[in-house]
Amino acid sequence: MTPTGRWFTLCTLVAIAGIGAAAFAEESPSVPFATAAADTAAWRLDLLVTVGPDTEIVAAKELIEEPLPWPGPPSAWLDGAVPVPESGVVRLELRDAEGRPWFTRGSSPLWTEWTTTEAARHRHRVFEDSLRFPRPSAPSTLILRRRAADGQFDPILRLELDPDAGIVDPAGALPPRRFDGPGLEPIELEVNGPPHAQLDLLFVGDGYTAEECTERFESDARRMLRALFAKEPFGSRRSDLSVRGLCPPARRSGITRPSDGRWRVSPVGSRYGVFGFGRYLLALEEHALRRVAASAPYEILVVLANADSYGGGGLYGGHAAVAVGTPWADYVLLHELGHHIAGLADEYYVAPVAYAQPDQVIEPWEPNVTALLDGSPPWSEKILTSTPVPTPWPQEAFDRLARSFQERRAELRAADRPEEELSTLFTEQRQRESELLSTAEHAGAVGAFRGANYDARAFYRSEIDCIMFSRNDVPFSSVCADALESVIDLHAGTRPAASDGL
Repeated sequence: MTPTGRWFTLCTLVAIAGIGAAAFAEESPSVPFATAAADTAAWRLDLLVTVGPDTEIVAAKELIEEPLPWPGPPSAWLDGAVPVPESGVVRLELRDAEGRPWFTRGSSPLWTEWTTTEAARHRHRVFEDSLRFPRPSAPSTLILRRRAADGQFDPILRLELDPDAGIVDPAGALPPRRFDGPGLEPIELEVNGPPHAQLDLLFVGDGYTAEECTERFESDARRMLRALFAKEPFGSRRSDLSVRGLCPPARRSGITRPSDGRWRVSPVGSRYGVFGFGRYLLALEEHALRRVAASAPYEILVVLANADSYGGGGLYGGHAAVAVGTPWADYVLLHELGHHIAGLADEYYVAPVAYAQPDQVIEPWEPNVTALLDGSPPWSEKILTSTPVPTPWPQEAFDRLARSFQERRAELRAADRPEEELSTLFTEQRQRESELLSTAEHAGAVGAFRGANYDARAFYRSEIDCIMFSRNDVPFSSVCADALESVIDLHAGTRPAASDGL
């Protein structure tokens, strides 16, 4: 689950040293490919972020040089139009001495989600965040920009990087700390090429004891691997993906689930109930997660939580998480990877979420939803002339059906019924919804179907059903699949180098 472009106007920007709008109105971007190498070191800047009423403070905590080289090819250092020209709620830029960007990445970290909740209007929270990038070959400027309510980006952090002198910020020198000790030995689940020529996925186990790491983790990881390659576009792009696993041992089995009074100190801090939403599961100790992950090459990071209650989460450019002990783990993995890899928006709108409605509807940046403000969706070239826009579908019947199951699910939760009963209910819901959607007039067609992005009226999705819309046994829509493929192309080096279009 991830919010879709909802946030509050910034009232406080901290850690900015004399930066203005003019600093971003520059020239044509470029990448120093002539000096870039496949074995360039990877740097990670760990941040602490405080957000709350009228406050957003982003501060550098520590700079780390990781033990393994940067995994992606130099041609992927500028993300360009993947999956859209300026993706994410925040944008990382590294610029050379002449102001030209040579590395860019979009992301939607958890702290930006917090600002979309009602609670954020009344109290502050501190979040961990991390920025990863190749080690600069020359002095560079790191700039972090934040998407404002109107969709434009405002600068929130600027730091000067010098590969020889370290990083400098207003608080003084912050030289990089090198990784100081052996890490975990990764399990090579499926390796199809060197890291600089693959999209590298890393499964990190959380809540597994040392014995469970030995006896169960690899089995769970391989089960998730089979689920991954059973769906497109991952199946046909299998040779462009490599998957590894790491399992840091926990003292006790399981992860934190506040709703049933279970509390655990797990290696990367996975827990249910993020923002008070029971099934929302993420690893909240971001810095610990990155320290563990540094033992293997990765661009995509998936936490496999040793838990048997339905749950998961996905942050674009951050990580995905899934409770692997449920019958729905395969679906959750794919859905959350849609968020994490390509920044896909949730297409459902009936289920309750923690996010407040936006004050103003603007065109979303996510590639699979649209506000249809100009009457034509971004994927209009996929729509047949015989398909009307907006595209009719049995929305009223679907809403009645979905709400009836929602009420029954709430009753099961309130009565603290066994997880098996909830799974049975999900199975019944899938059957009933599949019958309705698969027989609709425009089933299987690309169009603009009203209802998406947590809103029944304001936003539209590209197909009547998709992994991002329901738990039904359906594929990613063609729009979603294209967005995922564009990221695979970028990191596997199969897409031509392009300017970032900043």
